[in-house]
Amino acid sequence: MRIIVYGSLRKGLHNHDRFQMREPLTRFKDHVLDGFDMFDLGSYPGILRGAGSIIVEIHVISREKYERIKRMELSSGYHEELVKVKGIRQKLPIFVRNDERDRTFKNRVLSGDWKKYLHDRKS
Repeated sequence: MRIIVYGSLRKGLHNHDRFQMREPLTRFKDHVLDGFDMFDLGSYPGILRGAGSIIVEIHVISREKYERIKRMELSSGYHEELVKVKGIRQKLPIFVRNDERDRTFKNRVLSGDWKKYLHDRKS
């Protein structure tokens, strides 16, 4: 199955290795997904529906791996939404924050790119 990832599950970040993710689908490696705003929640990002765009990867994973990721996300204050991605027929799962308060009390990641944001934050 396919899954959309935008934070710590992206290639090169800690949960990508933890879940032994493969390479993202080449044509969806740094894909722009409209309709979401990203926020810095500390060591990971959160997204909420909004007017912005985020940078995502699309991965093909097993059902078992998906269920493990889903348990992690649901237990951390996220819920699953199915969204349409240009170039793919079926809607794909993405995990979105449950708490609208994240929009006000955390820093917005204006680029929508968590990897770039982490790199810039270290510089």
